Amino acid sequence: MLALSALAFGSCADTAPEIPQEELYLRGFIRQFGVPDLERSWSMAKPIKATVNLRSKTDGIARIYTDSPNTPGCQMLAAVEVASGRGTACFDADIRSNHVYVRVENRDGQVELSGFMPVSKGAVSITDSRSSRSGNCPVTKKAVELEVDRINDKCLEFLTGFLSENPDNYRLSWDALEKGDDEIARKLSQEYILSNKQKENVPNLYRLENFDYSQRCPEFSIDDIKPIIHQYTTPDGEVKPGLFAEYSDHGNEISNLQKYYHELKTLDPDVELTVKEDGPVVFDLMWRALTENAYWGYYYYDEEDAKTIRTDPWGFYNRVPKFIVLDYEGNAGNRLQGDNSLMEMRLCKNWEHHSSVYYTDPEDDSPNHTLNETWEKMDWNACRTTYNEGKKLRGCKIRSVSMKLVYFGKDGNGEATYDFPAGTRIGFIYGSSGRSEKFYLSDAILSQAIHRPSTTYSGSGQVSDEIKKSSDWFPTSAKFSFNGENYVGFEDGGLDCDLNDFMFRVHNTWPPETDITPDDLPRPDSKEWIIACEDLGSFDDYDFNDVVLKVAFVPKATEGGRNKVRITPVACGGQLNSYVYFQDHVLGEIHSLLGCPGGIPAGVGNGTPDIDHSKVRSLEFEVDDDWLLSERYETDFTVSTTWMNGEEIRGEWIKKIQDGINGEHLKAPQILLLPTEWSWPVERCGILDAYPDFIKWIGNIENYDWVDNKPYPGNIYTRID
Repeated sequence: MLALSALAFGSCADTAPEIPQEELYLRGFIRQFGVPDLERSWSMAKPIKATVNLRSKTDGIARIYTDSPNTPGCQMLAAVEVASGRGTACFDADIRSNHVYVRVENRDGQVELSGFMPVSKGAVSITDSRSSRSGNCPVTKKAVELEVDRINDKCLEFLTGFLSENPDNYRLSWDALEKGDDEIARKLSQEYILSNKQKENVPNLYRLENFDYSQRCPEFSIDDIKPIIHQYTTPDGEVKPGLFAEYSDHGNEISNLQKYYHELKTLDPDVELTVKEDGPVVFDLMWRALTENAYWGYYYYDEEDAKTIRTDPWGFYNRVPKFIVLDYEGNAGNRLQGDNSLMEMRLCKNWEHHSSVYYTDPEDDSPNHTLNETWEKMDWNACRTTYNEGKKLRGCKIRSVSMKLVYFGKDGNGEATYDFPAGTRIGFIYGSSGRSEKFYLSDAILSQAIHRPSTTYSGSGQVSDEIKKSSDWFPTSAKFSFNGENYVGFEDGGLDCDLNDFMFRVHNTWPPETDITPDDLPRPDSKEWIIACEDLGSFDDYDFNDVVLKVAFVPKATEGGRNKVRITPVACGGQLNSYVYFQDHVLGEIHSLLGCPGGIPAGVGNGTPDIDHSKVRSLEFEVDDDWLLSERYETDFTVSTTWMNGEEIRGEWIKKIQDGINGEHLKAPQILLLPTEWSWPVERCGILDAYPDFIKWIGNIENYDWVDNKPYPGNIYTRID
């Protein structure tokens, strides 16, 4: 409805009402909605206290978000300064939120901690401690035999000689081989190579026993890894394939691995990591989509021994201790095969309130957000479903295992501890069992001493430049930095060149030289709120679209030492001139701020003109460190409405008014603080016509789900801001 109805007020056009307008407003409100709840706020925001308490002495910033920063619609709630691992701050969050997403970055921009943190009793505790069976390290090692196939020495000798003399003829496809000599083609064929293998035990190999698989990394979102293993959506709405997505799913002529390895040359096939500081080296399992039973482990050595990999790879390989952490022959809790408890996914239908962004499965009504038994088991079919339907799923919450590697002293024979000396080099062993046992080492040069199956073998000795240039040769693992975090990805031997068969996020290691984060990933802005106002021109329409603003708190950690409030006008559903104030600042008359003619409602549908928001200016004002919108919107935002006789009425929002009937002080909302997703009623529709459950919220502040029930979408303005 128009803020001022000619029918209702035509008789009092020349004189101001004798009864104060605020009291008329209250009495009209009671007639429509009943007596409002006493001593209450009309806000959908709640203040949250964040406490950062990290074991590390990190100096940097903890940024707190509504969701994963890679999720469309995500907004930043706060930016907390962290000094020596400590920090505190208060911020506003949606009253329905039971979690936030946290990223703690050091001064170098590297992420020290990321994931979802629960909100409980108005507080969130940000800590990097992980639950564990024991603070000690009871892990032991047991020698095991693992028989693997490798190309025999005679075959390797032939291949190495041929490649060095005839690099242009190196191909492993039959079409290319037919161009050369038949005998050479036969000996270079996969069939010949795979038939000239010998079995050999992996030397100095151990399986970790009594390893703690009970630790859980902070829960994260499918959106955290979709830009790597599936696809992502740019801020402009364009869908792009992930860094290591399977190219067949996106119609690319070459795989992403070819792109990043051969063309852009941003991947290093020698996947080893260097420990940054004395202490634990933690691996968070971020993804697994294995086609075969697999195992995974690591080896370590001092930096001073690195040269022996180049000068004596066989000697190094034989003496360095190698430890299996995950094994397809292990128990149900730690094996890398089929269904296991290493990773769980849950479709979180009621997780966040971005219904216009996310696909919602109408079949999922479970209150605990568990899709079905298949997802809990996380078998191959479930992985594939997630992969193929990732673009449709709302944010899936992933609960995964976090593993601290074990250090057994320099020579591998000392007492077990979770603390690694800084500078220690860590590499990986991994493989799978299909038709034959496959075994890989993450260092490409070291791997020349053993069999590399099918197209991924590279001969013996040094990796030749010719092989590296060949489009038929790929690394079977890669390390990379993505979005400020270190990752290692592995290929299980299926030769689809995606490096996403299992992938870990790694802590306390120096980042790779190249960060391959796409430039067009979504970058969340500060959390916005809707302030929806009634002017003081009427007391019977109550559509809360007379003055509509978007308000965001911009923390000083992102604004060079100044906390700011950013205010953006978005709609004017009233006919009267209404001046908007923030504290003692005059923003201006709402129609003028929106570039609209005075006296004409705009941006509220039902035939009213839309607004060109590209020409609407946002205004910023500095505020104190302890400023919270949920606590200050009542006093810091006011609207001065000019009555028809020229009298200016500046209302105090949420003002207490003496009711002459029973002598109580009652409140009627003239301003609502609502989530940014909220859309206001169209003109000439009261709020109950758009949100019928609003009346339930009037009587009980905990009935905050009224904003989600929209049975009459035609009565709600389709926002274009």
